[in-house]
Amino acid sequence: MIAGMVSSDIPAPRLTADPAPQGPRSRGIERLTDLPVALAVQAAGWVLSRLGPRAAYRFAGLLAEAWWRLVPSRRRIALRNLEIAYRGALAPAEMERIARESFFHAMATAAGTFLQERWVDGGDRPGVVSADAAVEGILTRPHPRGICLLGGHLGDWEMIHYWFALRGLGVLAVARRIHNPHLDRLVTRLRSCHGGSVTNKDGALRVLRQTLRDGKVIGLLADQSAPPSEGFRRFFGASAATHQRYGRFLVRSGCAVHLVVCIRQAESFRFLLKARDLTGAIRGPGTEAERAERLVAAYLEALEAFIREHPGQYLWMHRRWKIRPPGAPDLYRDLDRPLDPAILEGEADRA
Repeated sequence: MIAGMVSSDIPAPRLTADPAPQGPRSRGIERLTDLPVALAVQAAGWVLSRLGPRAAYRFAGLLAEAWWRLVPSRRRIALRNLEIAYRGALAPAEMERIARESFFHAMATAAGTFLQERWVDGGDRPGVVSADAAVEGILTRPHPRGICLLGGHLGDWEMIHYWFALRGLGVLAVARRIHNPHLDRLVTRLRSCHGGSVTNKDGALRVLRQTLRDGKVIGLLADQSAPPSEGFRRFFGASAATHQRYGRFLVRSGCAVHLVVCIRQAESFRFLLKARDLTGAIRGPGTEAERAERLVAAYLEALEAFIREHPGQYLWMHRRWKIRPPGAPDLYRDLDRPLDPAILEGEADRA
């Protein structure tokens, strides 16, 4: 997964609401189950990799259906997010269809992590990933000041990291450490195949800076909810706390910046990588702050366009609009009732 310098990494979909801070007792209990959980995940992944994509996707579908039915909080959040984003443009049945697809694609991404090495280019089924001309251009053009690949939780975000590594362009991904240390090592190993690498989110800035100075590649995800200190931006027209500090970091580095997404082709283990060159946003006139602002705006606009093309492949169950500007209404109140569109009026004035 291409993970954000300032965002939290999601190695697999969470099946509960955002957890409360854990005390010594709860972590002590978890330590007893850490190893069995990691071994179970590793064993399931090994079986799935041998059975192949068809069986793995069928298994992902079963898990997604269980997630949909057994965790109503996430189901309601996904539907509410679609209400916020589309503001009455979608019928209830269409929103439910998109939300169900979102659950499947999240589980398929998690299952696909175990299939990459065996089933992607050079494995048993070569050629399952294709790329548009913009992605191929990233591979062929020289970038002496390094490259930043911005991503989003759309399609199979884990595949991007792996595919570029196979092409000889190892990406340094920044990930938040998983509480389960055994599972953390397993996921890190899977993400480090064929030249890709992972660094912990804490203290990552120095490593990222040096990586770009060496003319190499970093990967950032910046589409999820940020601390309020980062400021607010409109995403699908609604104001939400948005990661923005990375903009100034990239402006100072002088690197090339591209948004890259990996779209799953139907419910099969075939993908299309698409890219948008955002470098122009930081190479134009203006102060450092102005260019950083343009970059963040260009990233959000391009990502939103990709999501609108493939809405069922976005991670709608994340509470993207949970942190709001002062005085703005809570959009996740009364999730059992339809959202009143009137409360979204005036959003442009709050961003």
